[in-house]
Amino acid sequence: MNSGSQDRKKFLEGAAWLAKKAQIEADRFSSRLVQLVDEFEHRTQNSVKDIRINDYDGRLVSQNKEWMRTELIKQASQLSKNYEHHFENVNLELAAAVKEFRVPN
Repeated sequence: MNSGSQDRKKFLEGAAWLAKKAQIEADRFSSRLVQLVDEFEHRTQNSVKDIRINDYDGRLVSQNKEWMRTELIKQASQLSKNYEHHFENVNLELAAAVKEFRVPN
């Protein structure tokens, strides 16, 4: 295999690795969102005073809303940090490859 084909193969392997990492993060995030929705539904059921008249404890509903808001912000922040970490790793590997193969910028 010539050098150009070998470089292309390595590039595509790296791209596939990054795509797989991104997919794993997306799956993890989706799973966590489903768990948050399930927990929110459970908490909401606990705030029902009288299901026959659709009466809820406003204080508990407000607490649930704040809990959900806080959790979503935490999860979004964590996802962002995880992607940032992956891209930092890719940039380090890219810099090492550029140095090793003396590829012009």
